[in-house]
Amino acid sequence: MIRIIILLVVLLVAVVASAQLIEQQGYILISVGDWVVESTVFAFVLMTVFAVVIVGVSLKALRGGLNLSANTWHKFFWGSKRKAERQFNQGLAAFALDDYSQAEKLLVDSAHGHDFSGTAYLLAASAAEKKQAQQLSSEQTASAAGNKHYLDKLEPLLTDNNKDQLAAHLAKIKLLVNQGAFADARKAIDNNHKLIGHDSRLLTLEIDLCLQEKRFAKVVEYLALAGKQKAVSSEQLARWRYQGYLGLFEQLYLEGGNEKLVQYWQNLARKQKQDEEILLAYCRVLAAHKVTQGLDKLLLPLLKKDASEGFLKSLRSIPVSEPDNLLAAVQKHLQKNTDSSKWLACYGHLALSGKQWQMAEKALVRLLQQPSADFDQADIAALAKAQAAQGNYQAAHQTLLALVK
Repeated sequence: MIRIIILLVVLLVAVVASAQLIEQQGYILISVGDWVVESTVFAFVLMTVFAVVIVGVSLKALRGGLNLSANTWHKFFWGSKRKAERQFNQGLAAFALDDYSQAEKLLVDSAHGHDFSGTAYLLAASAAEKKQAQQLSSEQTASAAGNKHYLDKLEPLLTDNNKDQLAAHLAKIKLLVNQGAFADARKAIDNNHKLIGHDSRLLTLEIDLCLQEKRFAKVVEYLALAGKQKAVSSEQLARWRYQGYLGLFEQLYLEGGNEKLVQYWQNLARKQKQDEEILLAYCRVLAAHKVTQGLDKLLLPLLKKDASEGFLKSLRSIPVSEPDNLLAAVQKHLQKNTDSSKWLACYGHLALSGKQWQMAEKALVRLLQQPSADFDQADIAALAKAQAAQGNYQAAHQTLLALVK
């Protein structure tokens, strides 16, 4: 209403001024370069007023039109983005429900329409990999090719090797390792090598990749750094320690025979020689190459202590031909705890390794007869072997039947 009143006042002023100007029209000359406009004052004022009115009305109409069609404009410009985000969320839900085929399709379709393109391609590659495990061998090749295709799509999005994009790099490296594309995984890790000491996830991938590449000396080198990472569990560290030293000892033996292997062992620190995983790896390499003399002396220090159950079970695979000193050490543990499952099993297997059949049978029977005994199929098979070695084939047969029940 106020605007209408103002508009009428302006028109009234214009009419009054026009009446005054009719008698004294005046003269206006506007010159811009070669362009010249001539007009009376009356005509100029009249045109200016009408121009202001027309512009005001036009702006009002235009603004009203924009307000009325805001939703239409929003749908026109942002509809594709909202669709991509919807597909991305549906793809995540399908991934969580193990519908990897649907997840792969939705995530790829959504990759170009939102700000999470890198994540979409990573998840699509992961979905393709998981789908591959569910498919028949005839379909696996195509799925693996799709996996690589998504990683290639991802590559231009990971241009900056910094901490902000490290998670995406880690996911890519893990997928490459799972594919067996070790050369590509090595290239990706080396591009982020400076971050290995600062991120336990990257260090974990580096060590696992070194194991695949048979770079065992490098694995051993990384063990000290891995031990400082709170995110690395003691179980994982023990696994790396065993696998790393086992591979390294084997390489040393193949390169320089027993002499080079023994020399390396002697140069190790005392703490390393008493480590269960390192000692077990060393003894296994010696046993694999028929170097069994002196194994009992290597193992004795650990058996005098309270060795772990895992180490005692691993000890079964090491052929100790003269286990008397080891048996004496185990006997001391049994004197303190006569019903100890792990020491009874250890005693039985060591006696079996030394072909002391009666001692092996006695220990293993005692183990299996305990109400809460912790034994496995290897213990049952060892008992049957001890019984058969003494000619008691019927008892051995009955023992072996327990394996198939």
